[in-house]
Amino acid sequence: AGMRSHDAGLLESNHTRALAWYEVEGSKCTTAEKKKFQERFQVGKQYGRPCREESKWNSELAYENPKSPKTIALYIYPKEDHNNAFGFCEDGRFGLGFCHRVYSQSEHYSVVFRRVSSVEEAIEAVKGLPSDVEIKHLVLGGHGDPTSLQWGEYGGSGTTDLSVEDDTSDEFLDTVYPLLVKGERGATVFLDACLNGKQIDDKNMVQHVAHRLAGARVFASRISWDNDEFSLDSGKDFSGKIVSDRTGRDRMRVEKYGTGELRTWGFLANTFCDDKDSKARPGVSKLVECREACEAKPDCGAFVWYPHGNKLKENKCYLAKDCEDIRTSSKGAITFERPTSEGR
Repeated sequence: AGMRSHDAGLLESNHTRALAWYEVEGSKCTTAEKKKFQERFQVGKQYGRPCREESKWNSELAYENPKSPKTIALYIYPKEDHNNAFGFCEDGRFGLGFCHRVYSQSEHYSVVFRRVSSVEEAIEAVKGLPSDVEIKHLVLGGHGDPTSLQWGEYGGSGTTDLSVEDDTSDEFLDTVYPLLVKGERGATVFLDACLNGKQIDDKNMVQHVAHRLAGARVFASRISWDNDEFSLDSGKDFSGKIVSDRTGRDRMRVEKYGTGELRTWGFLANTFCDDKDSKARPGVSKLVECREACEAKPDCGAFVWYPHGNKLKENKCYLAKDCEDIRTSSKGAITFERPTSEGR
């Protein structure tokens, strides 16, 4: 399958197999797994759905796991795909990398697969799910850059990109959120796109989705990649690596921002409040504890969180009164502004 960036030739022009020195071999279906995958989703020549006719059958697929009929893995991918990065088939055969990922989910959950050409279509796809299902794993696939992934062709109808700072995209995430599995066994989200996890000055896609779906663990790649570079660690509680074929380093990024209450707070990436406390809150090691500390103080208008600590690793949580002025952080700080509806 091809690269998952909006324009891989422009964004990662030197990322080719010819220049690779570090050979990687991503997770792939075995012959037995491929057979089960085809049987469960009723795809392949024996089911009247051969690869050469993929465009006729690949828009809507589903498998109901009898052990998990109401807990699902939901895949939303683009209908249009200029380099077949998101197809079931590669060169006339079922792609063993994508097969392994979907098969691994189907071992534990029911699977629903939908293709869309706009964010509005994705909203309707989620609204069309049975009201009693819950989403354990969500995959949002599309050609990407640090702030978006593409579901529709430019010039088409509707909102073509799921992106940061976009009202329709936020409506989609708001539609998904109530269906996510909550609590300790919470949901996982994989942004199946290039560059959604790449660090930029402003917030990127993985940070935005982790905020809007607070409580879920969100995975995204820092680089442009293809299926050979993806390695699945677990299907039951999704985790995986994207191992660069040029460096051998894992380029997957994972973000989780507290619990659902943080969805309503303002979110600013790579910043800190100019009026934050000079000292960190002692003993606060979790994001949810920092939010609760701010909520407990009527004059707290925001808090600053340092995921990796500020000078010392235990210096993570700083409260602020107004946060009217912000500064750029070189230490990965993120700022959460208290909702005004809380009566400050």
